[in-house]
Amino acid sequence: SPVASCLGKTCPKDSAGLVVANFQLFVNNPSSSITLRLSCQGAKAKEACKMAMLSADARSMMPPSIRERAYVPKGIHDDGVIEVGISDQEASKPGVCTPPCVLHIRVEVKPEDAHRDGFSMPFELMALAQSGFAVLLDGAEAFAMAVKPKKPKYFVYTSRTMSPTLTFVASVPYESYDPRGELVSMYALDCEEGDEARKEETWSCYQVSEAESAAADKSAADWERQTCETERMDGFQYKFQGGNPKYSGCHQPKGATESVCGCCRRKSLRGERLARDPSGYPSAEHNRFRALRNSRGQLVIVIPRTEFKRTSKNRAEHPDQGCHYRLSVVSKRRVPVVVKLRVFESQ
Repeated sequence: SPVASCLGKTCPKDSAGLVVANFQLFVNNPSSSITLRLSCQGAKAKEACKMAMLSADARSMMPPSIRERAYVPKGIHDDGVIEVGISDQEASKPGVCTPPCVLHIRVEVKPEDAHRDGFSMPFELMALAQSGFAVLLDGAEAFAMAVKPKKPKYFVYTSRTMSPTLTFVASVPYESYDPRGELVSMYALDCEEGDEARKEETWSCYQVSEAESAAADKSAADWERQTCETERMDGFQYKFQGGNPKYSGCHQPKGATESVCGCCRRKSLRGERLARDPSGYPSAEHNRFRALRNSRGQLVIVIPRTEFKRTSKNRAEHPDQGCHYRLSVVSKRRVPVVVKLRVFESQ
């Protein structure tokens, strides 16, 4: 639900005179794509939004300059809305949110408008998350869900410890026409496959189209960067390198007049793009682990210590990211079945 607030001298007593409002958002789903939406309220919403700045950063001490923050908007919508996409960023970039993390959000009035008399900027702030995967927690209460026929449920679990065994257990109710429970299955992918996929991603040169160039705001000093790094939601990550080569593999095609490619892109399998990529979904055809049924009728996947050793190098290199396991529960029964799923990490 949106959070309502106000900035300006004529706001209600609890926020009268404020020109900065700070918020926090806890992000714990590595597969989610988040959009921060600031909606200006009132009869002059569009005009009010022209005085507003929205930004976000994972650092508790947010940089004083909005240009130095990790997440800033691309522009203002015609209906008085400002949006910031918490999209895929280079992990090495300062302020990037790598789940789990606390995202620090700031709404502020532009310095040149902060001392204007008789103005107010009422607004609503909302975080919109999209993900095809629900988050599982270690040792928590069983996650109960109704699995419909041929409509799998997907989950993601992040392991950050070098525990010797990781176990996923799904309790499935007995059904007379399925006495052996063969119509309900569970599959999993381990994080090593995701890491290997990211290693195979290489940068390539992207030629900005004439339409994109024509729509760009060329009055901005960094309009070329903004045009290149626009969120296109096409499964690629875009980075502007200008005249200084920084991204390996990003070269101009033969016959190009410029020596260095200005805009680079590479395939991205994180966030919403991971959820939209078919290889990111565990299935009967695409999996690393298949569940076996125990004597209690439960589906069990046990990932032994050897599998943790295989991923320990990646964990040492990226200790904050952990190891993301993706699971699916698939049912071919005639009616929806309520499955209870739990995860255990031995110490």
